[in-house]
Amino acid sequence: AGDGGEVVRYLDKFTGLNHSEIAHQLIDAGDGGEVVGNLDNFTGLDASVAHKLIDAGYELQVLQCAHVFGESTSEIVLGCIDKIKLDADVADAVLEHLSDYGMDTAAQCTVLWACANHYSTAQKVAQLDLEGLIGSEEASKLRAHIAELKPDLQGVEKYNPYADEAGDMEHVTSSRPGTKFHERAIQANRRLRSPETEEDRELAETIQQAYDKLRADIASQYGDQYSQEMFGKRGDKLGDIWPAYRRLVADYIAVMDEYGLPEALERAAKAFNQVLRVDTKYYDKLFAEWDAKRIGEKEFEEVFLGRDGVYAYVARRAQLYARRRRLGMSSHAAGGSLMEFPTYLVYPRGFRDELDDVVKDEYLHPRIQNPDAAHYYDTGFTGTIPEDIMRVLGVSESDRDNQIRLLSASDRPRTVLGLKGDKPERDQIVNTIEHHVKDEESAEGLYRTEDGRLEPYSRPTEPDERLAFRMTQLALSRHYYTRELKSTEPVNLGYEVKRLEGQREMRIDGEYSEAVKGRLAELFSSHDIGAELLQSATSLKIANPNDPYPGEAVFELSVGGDTEVIVKNVVKAKQQGPIDEFEALLLLRKLGVDAPKPIARVFTSGQQGFIVMEKINGESGRTVKDFFANNAVSEANQRELMADALSRMRDIAETVRRDTGIDKPWRLKDFIIEYSRDDNGQYHIASMRPIDFERAKVFDPDDPHSIELGQGLDDLVRNTQTK
Repeated sequence: AGDGGEVVRYLDKFTGLNHSEIAHQLIDAGDGGEVVGNLDNFTGLDASVAHKLIDAGYELQVLQCAHVFGESTSEIVLGCIDKIKLDADVADAVLEHLSDYGMDTAAQCTVLWACANHYSTAQKVAQLDLEGLIGSEEASKLRAHIAELKPDLQGVEKYNPYADEAGDMEHVTSSRPGTKFHERAIQANRRLRSPETEEDRELAETIQQAYDKLRADIASQYGDQYSQEMFGKRGDKLGDIWPAYRRLVADYIAVMDEYGLPEALERAAKAFNQVLRVDTKYYDKLFAEWDAKRIGEKEFEEVFLGRDGVYAYVARRAQLYARRRRLGMSSHAAGGSLMEFPTYLVYPRGFRDELDDVVKDEYLHPRIQNPDAAHYYDTGFTGTIPEDIMRVLGVSESDRDNQIRLLSASDRPRTVLGLKGDKPERDQIVNTIEHHVKDEESAEGLYRTEDGRLEPYSRPTEPDERLAFRMTQLALSRHYYTRELKSTEPVNLGYEVKRLEGQREMRIDGEYSEAVKGRLAELFSSHDIGAELLQSATSLKIANPNDPYPGEAVFELSVGGDTEVIVKNVVKAKQQGPIDEFEALLLLRKLGVDAPKPIARVFTSGQQGFIVMEKINGESGRTVKDFFANNAVSEANQRELMADALSRMRDIAETVRRDTGIDKPWRLKDFIIEYSRDDNGQYHIASMRPIDFERAKVFDPDDPHSIELGQGLDDLVRNTQTK
């Protein structure tokens, strides 16, 4: 026997195995979750495996992947008709995968009628080609039935039916004060902290052993140093998580006494391990993108959609707690767009499909402070839930793609930047995260609190799952909190906020001298910035009414000493993706890609304003023909230079796409080139750096931007290749 996850992940490494027998053994050993989370790794599974998984409570996951059972698929789905009728989530999953099941007309008819038992799912059924699926007569009956349906969820409850059992979704704490378990949890924690009886000492020892084993497991996977940082010890400035671990176990004991405790602790340890192994590298990419936007957007708000977004929310909140601590800020202080805590928002499909817009509006507005500045994270796959939220709040359709970030998206512009792996791989990660242990079931509705607010209510999960969930909170909180406290990177990437005259604002890299900061503050406080730039800077590109972007202007400016910068006004119309040029440069620098350093972002009116970036020494790719003429570069040398330039452009584009998830039109004019000259008078390219990211967008492997020299120079390379 071994780790069930290891077994299923490496099934394809072996031949001649009976996958059905292996699946049965894993399910019997309590690893049904590993089986159902990796069904695509199995082949030749028989229906008995599906039935056993369904009996174990995995009907939703089985129905999402029922096609792996081959000819048994139809029988398996029809065996779940009662579950489809009772559970809207199951019905939605079945409808989504109906075309995968290979059913005959009669079977499809049975399934569609079951799906139509739920108002929200029935509306989707009505959009299908029912006549083609089940025949005109049956389709007519089903459409008539759907037309008579009323929304399942109406109005608002007067109280939370699960109030006594509700947990706390924001902190790793004991049961919420006022619940019926709170006092018992306190007593249980006292027993564990200071055991007086032999029974209590044995109980405390059992929990201590589970804790020590978890700590040892983490050390074996990530090293002793990481384990020490994660778990800490008494007196450690980073704290000791043993009291928190013990307190969470006390919550379980308050509900269940000692019944099933060893198994619950084992499940909790697996959940603790899984979020560290699976989730963190994906959240790192999301947080890096949003860190850039916190600096590059004057107003910015992060919204994590529950339930599946709770893990990233917990991680981000812990990270921001640590950043505030590094700055000496109170956790209660207003943080502005740079340091404000994120919002956690429960908004399941039932709310989207069944709540009246008036109710939605009342629920959403107190939670989303600035709808136009709110950016939403969800796991996948289409983003219809954040779309509905933005629709209700009146956000322009043109802005919605840029304000939705998904781990895996059908619509590529909504994908978190820089994620590794192709879409099937990311889909698998999304499925894993969505099947993580939960604190509560999907929200059933809204109720009105005593002070008049609308709050969601949901049924809590079973005590062992809740304990495992709280351990995932503990793991993610500790991982991001300790890592941030240890970080040597400046908070907010080192950027400071400077208030300017006329309600303007400048965010500037703090490493620059006070003289440089003062010069830029003076410039951008001017009542006529354009006139000031024309007088004190060198114009590289002036606004021209005949240009595609008539307001675009670029200047070269000396700001004291040897410091020379490029100043560009922000042209919103050129932005094609979720980040503007300043944010793209921040992200490129943070992820180690050689690009101009973004020095400052100035806001004059909303997002309008200026970008200040370092000036890079070298020759502009725009003037390469002039360079050839002025230096009498031979045609053969020109061909060699351009072949090298194109090769470098391809390498740089590949690096940017791979490491940051950003793409753009790649042209020589958008590079700065440094040349060298050998003893024979031949020129060579010493370095090339990209400088223009105004039209950065999400990289799509199926539709990448072209890579061309432009300016008629590609013929030089083609001629070289044909000789």
